[in-house]
Amino acid sequence: MQTLASSFCCLKLTKKLSGFWVHKILLSIFGLGCVFNGVFHHAPIIEGIIYNSTKDNLHSNFASIVGFSFTVYEISSAFIEKDVKNKVIDIIVGVTATILSMLMSYMTEGDHTYFFYLVDFYA
Repeated sequence: MQTLASSFCCLKLTKKLSGFWVHKILLSIFGLGCVFNGVFHHAPIIEGIIYNSTKDNLHSNFASIVGFSFTVYEISSAFIEKDVKNKVIDIIVGVTATILSMLMSYMTEGDHTYFFYLVDFYA
């Protein structure tokens, strides 16, 4: 459900970004990545359960695309904002998402990974 909500928000935002084609492309990539990230499931947390490794790899690739497009969109949004406060917020969100994603990649096992996942994508 969250995947569809993210995609519909991206469609709505593209209407407000008339004239900013780079931002429209980034939001479109983000929205499509969210959809495909929801279609392909990741490997189960519990070991011993049979899963499709191709779908797990596709999920990981689309998750990376979503993260990259979101980060680039946030930082690039700072250049089209008129209000200084909103520029700063865009940069902080983009940098924070990057740092949390990097921390997630260093911690591959245990509860720390899930904590960073929850903070990164649901906060």
